Amino acid sequence: MQYDIALQIETPYLYCPHCAKYAVVRPQCIHPKRCMTLRLMGNVARLMQETSARLLSGILRLSQSSILRADKDILTLIDEARPICLDRRRALIIDEKYPGRDKKFVTCVIDGCSGEILWLKEGKGAASLDGFFRSLTPEQKEDIEVVSIDRGNACLKALRQHLPHVSISFDPFHIIKNANEAVDEVRRTLCKSLEENEKKHICSKRNLGLCFSSQASRKALPLSENG
Repeated sequence: MQYDIALQIETPYLYCPHCAKYAVVRPQCIHPKRCMTLRLMGNVARLMQETSARLLSGILRLSQSSILRADKDILTLIDEARPICLDRRRALIIDEKYPGRDKKFVTCVIDGCSGEILWLKEGKGAASLDGFFRSLTPEQKEDIEVVSIDRGNACLKALRQHLPHVSISFDPFHIIKNANEAVDEVRRTLCKSLEENEKKHICSKRNLGLCFSSQASRKALPLSENG
C-alpha cells in the first residue's frame, strides 16, 4: 500500500515597505524556488544516476517534469558551489557545438582523459577561448601536454598564443571529412569531362568514400600538426 506524504510548514508572509513587495520567508531546508526540500531533491539527483525520470516518477509519486527540474537544480547548485579544478589536466579537447536553429555556437573544452566539461562559452573562435586560458595558472598550463581540435585556424591561433609548448592533434572525424570532400570535388570535375554513358561508373560510387570514412574513423589515430 502506498501513502502520499507531505511536509507542511508554516512560513511567514511578509511585506517590505522599502521594496513595496510581499515575499514568503522559506526555511533553509526548502529550495528557494521549488516546493521541495533540498534533501528530497538531493535523493532525486542520486537516484537519477541509476534510473530514468519515468520510473522514478512512479516510485516517488512525483511528475516527471518535477523530477527533471529537481535533478537540474541540484546539479546547478553543486556546480556553483564546487569550482572546477584545472590542476593536472594533461589532455584537452576543444570543439564547437551548434545547439540548434536560432541559437549561437558554443565552444566547449573537455578533459580528454576523464570526459569532464571544463569550459562552456557562447560563440566560437579564439575570442571564446580567451577566458579559459586566462583562468589557467602557469603551472596548470605546463601540465597540459596535448590538445585535440578541428582544423579551424582560430583554435590553432589561440593555442599557439597561450599554449605554445603543447602537441596539437586533429581529430579523425574532420580529417576523414576533408578527405571525402576532396574526393567528391575530384569526382565532380571528372564527371564533367565524361560521356553520358561513362558518368554512371563515377556517379554511383560515392558511397565508397562514405564506407571508407566509417571504417577509418574507428581506426585512425589523431594526426599531429606536422602530419
